[in-house]
Amino acid sequence: MRYLLFLFVFNFCTLQAFCYTYKDSTTVRKAKELVDEKDYNNALALWKDINNQSPENKEYTAYYNLCKAKIKADNRNYKEAIELYKKEQKALENHKEYSGLLVKIYNGLYHALAYSGNWNEALKEGEEGLALVYKLNDIDITEKANYIYDLAYINDRLKNYPKAIELYNQSINLYLPLENKNFDIGLAYNNLATCYAKIGYFTMRLESYKKAQYYWEINKEETGKNYLNTLYGNLLKLYAEYGDIDHAKDYHLAINNLIDIETEQNISLIASVYNRNILFFNLVNNFDEIKKQSKNFKTFFYSLPKPEQQKISHWLLASLNTTLNVYVNHKLDKEALNLADTIINLADTYRKPYEKIHPYVKTSTIYTEVKKPLLAIAQIDKAIAISNQINIGSINLAALQLNKAKQLLEINKLDEAEISFHKGVRSLINKDYTEPTDLINYFKETTFDYYRISAIIDIADYYLKHHQKLNNKQSLRHAATVYLLAAENFNKYYQKNAYNLYLNRLNSKITEGILTTSILLEEPINTVTLTLLEHNKSHVLRKEFLAKHSKLGVDKALILEKNTSQIKLEQLRSQKETNPDSITLIKTKLARIDEEINKAQPMYLNFYSGNFSADTFLKNIKKNEAIIAYFIGIKNSYAIVYTNHKASVFKLGDTQKIEPLIIAYHQQLKDPKEDYADTSKQLYQVLIEPLDNLLKEKNKLTFIPDKNLNYIPFETLQSETSPLIEDYDISYHSSLSMLQTINNVNTNHNASKKALATFAPNYTANKSIEIVSRSNRFSALEGAKNEAQTITDYFKGDAYIAKNATKQNFIDATTSYQVYHLAMHAILHEQENISPSLVFQDNELLNINAIYNLHFPAELVVLSACNTGIGKLDQGEGLLSLSRALTYAGVKSNVFSLWEVPDKETAEIMINFYKYLKENKEKNTALALAKKDFIKANPVKAHPYYWAGFVVSGDVAEVATKLPFYQNVFFIITSAFFIIIIFILFFYKKKK
Repeated sequence: MRYLLFLFVFNFCTLQAFCYTYKDSTTVRKAKELVDEKDYNNALALWKDINNQSPENKEYTAYYNLCKAKIKADNRNYKEAIELYKKEQKALENHKEYSGLLVKIYNGLYHALAYSGNWNEALKEGEEGLALVYKLNDIDITEKANYIYDLAYINDRLKNYPKAIELYNQSINLYLPLENKNFDIGLAYNNLATCYAKIGYFTMRLESYKKAQYYWEINKEETGKNYLNTLYGNLLKLYAEYGDIDHAKDYHLAINNLIDIETEQNISLIASVYNRNILFFNLVNNFDEIKKQSKNFKTFFYSLPKPEQQKISHWLLASLNTTLNVYVNHKLDKEALNLADTIINLADTYRKPYEKIHPYVKTSTIYTEVKKPLLAIAQIDKAIAISNQINIGSINLAALQLNKAKQLLEINKLDEAEISFHKGVRSLINKDYTEPTDLINYFKETTFDYYRISAIIDIADYYLKHHQKLNNKQSLRHAATVYLLAAENFNKYYQKNAYNLYLNRLNSKITEGILTTSILLEEPINTVTLTLLEHNKSHVLRKEFLAKHSKLGVDKALILEKNTSQIKLEQLRSQKETNPDSITLIKTKLARIDEEINKAQPMYLNFYSGNFSADTFLKNIKKNEAIIAYFIGIKNSYAIVYTNHKASVFKLGDTQKIEPLIIAYHQQLKDPKEDYADTSKQLYQVLIEPLDNLLKEKNKLTFIPDKNLNYIPFETLQSETSPLIEDYDISYHSSLSMLQTINNVNTNHNASKKALATFAPNYTANKSIEIVSRSNRFSALEGAKNEAQTITDYFKGDAYIAKNATKQNFIDATTSYQVYHLAMHAILHEQENISPSLVFQDNELLNINAIYNLHFPAELVVLSACNTGIGKLDQGEGLLSLSRALTYAGVKSNVFSLWEVPDKETAEIMINFYKYLKENKEKNTALALAKKDFIKANPVKAHPYYWAGFVVSGDVAEVATKLPFYQNVFFIITSAFFIIIIFILFFYKKKK
């Protein structure tokens, strides 16, 4: 009995113990789930009960204190939270069985440290925990990915960008297989892009933003307007930075489609839209729209209560600073000074001292331009004073001190200038400075960006100015060394995409500095430096030309589908109201086509190679030719003459004196009533005479004009005895590397093409065309038809006349002929909402953007129309003309006009030009002979207006007028067959 009673009591106690344990494990599991769900208040209540029942259990105590610490951190009581985390960190550090919990402790600790502003200690603790994370095999993948992402972010904040990039990529790889992680993946890619931005890696920066866009647009509602708006804004700024208007426009539209200013309730989003609209309109140089958006933004801003004004004041100040840049760039000094005062007052009102630096710098620039150095220095000192209130950044402080040093030199305060100079350089390199070697060593170890390159230029400018003041030869050599350093760093920074105002200004300053110091040192410029200068020029034209030629051998039907789709995309973009989904659909189609092209021709997307070598280039120049590259600098203008095995630099004079001559001359050439002779001789004296000794015994000249020189036909420039056309065959190019590229590109594909196609539409009355065309050339069909038909007969080509001269027929023909003669209207300037365009039958327009996107690798295109070589003069990119658009599309050479050419005279020159092409003359020789024939036959029309309007640009080699390849093969086989028959018959007869 006693035994049975013992068994009963034992079993009862065991059961009670089992029930208690079961109850305990359920509560613990529930408490842990609440921690994972971040419900720390309810978790804390459970852990308190659990901990009271098992006070010796280290795990339970740690969870209890973890919840307490999380709640304190949420209430910004970081000090107590950190103490609790560290207490439990120490308690668990030697217990491997609690490693998973210890990771949670580390996670909370580095978050609390970071939120309290102690980022360096946050990194130290986070890295200790990360080592533990890597060791754990059973850690939840999401928790691991989140931890690594956090460490990436901390490194990002501490500017440890390479490490941040490594960790962001690790977190992305962990997130990718998980479900419902599109937002997290997008966020990691977005942050990755900002890291690439900091180290100047444009390509990966763009790629990362595009991937962020992909993942965030999978579920736009989950992502939310704030994140998408930030992303689209970053992409807009990125494309604006490199002058890519088409892509920038896409994101400008995306932002305005995402956020409707009229209905949006979030004032920060509204402010950001205004800011980005002003940024976009600055990119496209729409001054009126900038003023309108700026005015509307201010009206909206002042309609808000003061607290809300404070909330978005940084957006308004950023927008006004962008507008200030526009005023300064347009030389609107009075408006700029007034706006600068407004910005400074607003920055004071809303306690934004940093925003005052920009207006102080810009007003200093204005006073420098008008030769008021004391006022300029006073503005710089105000900006420097702000650094005593807040950290303005070492680069900003360096720029201010270096600028001040140059101003002090200007007023001969040499000792003060030297002090300011050394302060500036020390701020840049963070150590005492003695000579340029210190700079060179610093830039071997650091990243490069726009602001650092600007600072290098400022240092070089100081040395050059110091030499000019004191005739100090050592300062001149230092200047040369530092300008070259700036060029090397610009080459690393510039990603070979389209130039913008800022890139062009940097490169212009560097180039002018290198050419100036070379001449002052009386030393020849070496080929390594010349190669570097060429690599630093805009390569967008060359890249696109090569891209079009890399697709050779791809199915023509695929190329035509791409061309047609590009035209459709451009039409959609040009419409005032376009459904974004329609644009997306076309872009998707184009992506699919490009993918197919890439499969057929793997090198298509790998077309750029910066392989230009000045040394090789010089060796390949023929003894009878010279290539003259002009540079119109900010202060002075230069020419570099390239002849066989030699390059020589010449200073031409003050830019401010040369440019008005160029502009006046172009106006005189356009009007046969104007007397041009004196201006022609003056320009000859400036542009050609200094080079005379190198041009002796040459008969071919290639000009690479800069800025307004693009408007000048050099063959009209007159010495005391004759114009250049009497002694030289002349052609033009956009750059040395483009000249080399076009000459070297493989054109074997032309053998399978027909020789020539002409297009001559018959125009009908149309008010919009009349407004923009302004010329009656080809208003009737006969002149164009006769010209086109005669030229067609020379080459046994195909004539698309009147109703056959449609835009679609032209698009369909873009891969079929070697030479295209376009006898048609051209619209020059963007007006009445019409872009520069070629006008086909029924007044169909093929605008300049559509031409840019065509695949059109022709041998020669002759634009027998008005003003086809004239367009907007863009910073660093040259003339954005129809002629340039054709080169961009893949055309090797083109003939274009520089003004409204007369109909009858043009037809005569054109017909003779083709006659000489038929005789296998080089293109420049053929055009020169046609012009000389005209002058000889029409002595009363010797004014250049009649004969000099057309020039040839690009490859000047003779046009291959052979039969198509398959016809040649047939001819060879047939001829061989007949020769064999004749030989057999002869042999047989002889034998008999």
